[in-house]
Amino acid sequence: MNCDKKESFRKWATFVLSTLALVVTSLRDPIALTFKVSVQDVVRQELARHNISAATEARTQNPPALANEALTHLEHDLAAIRAEAATGEASHELLVEVDHCLLSMEKKLDLFLKECQRERKLQSGKDDL
Repeated sequence: MNCDKKESFRKWATFVLSTLALVVTSLRDPIALTFKVSVQDVVRQELARHNISAATEARTQNPPALANEALTHLEHDLAAIRAEAATGEASHELLVEVDHCLLSMEKKLDLFLKECQRERKLQSGKDDL
C-alpha cells in the first residue's frame, strides 16, 4: 500500500509539474512581449522628456546635416577665439601705452625731485651765508 501511495504521488507530481511547465511556456512569450512593449514605452517617454529622441532621429536620418552642424559649431568657436584674440591684442596695446605713460611720469617725477633737492641745497647754502 505504501508503494502505491508513492507511485500515485509520483504520477501526480509529474502531471502537475508538466502542466505548470506548459502553462509557463505558453505564457512566457506574451508576458515577455508585454514587458518589452512597456519598457520601450517608458524609454520613449524618457527620451521625449529630454528631447533626445528627435535629435537622435535627425542624426540617424541625415548624417551630412550632422557634419554641417559640427562644422557650424566649430566656425562659431573659431570666431569666438579670434574675437577674444583681437580683444587681447587691443588690451595688450593699451597696456603698452599705459606703461609708456607711467615711465614718462616716473622720469618727470625723478627730475622734479632732483630739482627740489637742488633748490633746498641752494636755499640751505644761502641761509648759511
